Amino acid sequence: MADIHIYTVSNDRYLSTGLHALLRQRGTFAHDKIALYEIPFEKETFEAHTLPELKNSACDLLILDCSCGFINYYGACSVLYTALEQGTLNTRIILMYENSLCLTNPDMYNHFITLDKNACLEDILLAMFPRKTMQDEFDSEVEETTIRQYLTGRELIIINEIYSGAQPDEIAKKLKLRLKTINCYKNRAMKKICSKRPQDLHL
Repeated sequence: MADIHIYTVSNDRYLSTGLHALLRQRGTFAHDKIALYEIPFEKETFEAHTLPELKNSACDLLILDCSCGFINYYGACSVLYTALEQGTLNTRIILMYENSLCLTNPDMYNHFITLDKNACLEDILLAMFPRKTMQDEFDSEVEETTIRQYLTGRELIIINEIYSGAQPDEIAKKLKLRLKTINCYKNRAMKKICSKRPQDLHL
């Protein structure tokens, strides 16, 4: 049985892939059994179906992807905010955004954790697991953390794909990004880990 239940609500199928890779490479959390569930975002059914599912589950952490332009996250945030205010939903909520985030009610910022999708790995982990023991867990793997903490989530996904044998053009097609963008992320990550070979970063 899992100790921590994390739900992701997104239409970005690579978000959960990135979170899986992130949690897998952080061996320091091995003593916690983490279950990651994926729920696609559907505006029409969010309040009627998704919210009740979250209320009835052992949801410790909810990650709502607000980065996709076609997703109307305003309504979802409003529904979640009301549930938190009424006490019908008891969970920590992280809103992941890209470039900018605009909430209709300023008070919502006090109820949600907002996190840039391109934040460094240490910031993502601290947002997900804000425990006093976090620093001790980081200190136990100082060298590994030094290498990884400056990589963004997107850079980690691309490096993981390259390490798995995928070519840049294949990754570009898979992530629906331009080849130039993929190479930019790859080169930036290589520079951060002071390497010319993705294989030097074992995920």
